[in-house]
Amino acid sequence: MPNRIIRESACTSPNLDVLSDFSERTFWRLTTKADDFGRFEAEASVVASNCFPRRNGKNGLMEQVGKALEELMSEELIKLYETKGRRYGCFVTWEKYQTKRARHSKYPPPLTTK
Repeated sequence: MPNRIIRESACTSPNLDVLSDFSERTFWRLTTKADDFGRFEAEASVVASNCFPRRNGKNGLMEQVGKALEELMSEELIKLYETKGRRYGCFVTWEKYQTKRARHSKYPPPLTTK
């Protein structure tokens, strides 16, 4: 994945400030694993192995990651969705902070609700 831009305003973000330490760590690590459209596979086991490769297999990691994903969703930092039986996620404000280089996403888009 390409390098990402982190804005100085992240330090004073009220959205990030309410997160637990592990959820914030998961947020930042996910930014390095998301595609250019801010999308990623969101199964706890996949996120754990992608974002915490040196901790993978340690007791409780998948439960921690699952809780972190739910916390990120409840704080409206990510959206979780399912397509064809697979769980995906996307960053809610990705386009505001990141640049797309790819023409197509590696993952399907979330369904929009009207």
